[in-house]
Amino acid sequence: MIKLYGRIILSLCSTSKINPILKNLFLNELKVAQKQIEKGKNKVARQILEIVEKQIEIFSDRGMMKKLRISKDEAESLIKIIETIRLNLIK
Repeated sequence: MIKLYGRIILSLCSTSKINPILKNLFLNELKVAQKQIEKGKNKVARQILEIVEKQIEIFSDRGMMKKLRISKDEAESLIKIIETIRLNLIK
């Protein structure tokens, strides 16, 4: 189930309008989280996912440079998916 969510996030990030630099940053962090999940280190993966959520929130703020800003709708979608994965790791 977690791998499926990971694929959804990777797919969403790959096709989104997020700045390529940010997209690569998020994708790399998500890949690290996925590797931690595969190693059974769910606590570490949850922490990584929480950091990614916060970064997405920061980059969706109106005060962010337009070039780097993530639309609120896109940010909310990504955060919901990441949150679902993170909450499933608690179980």
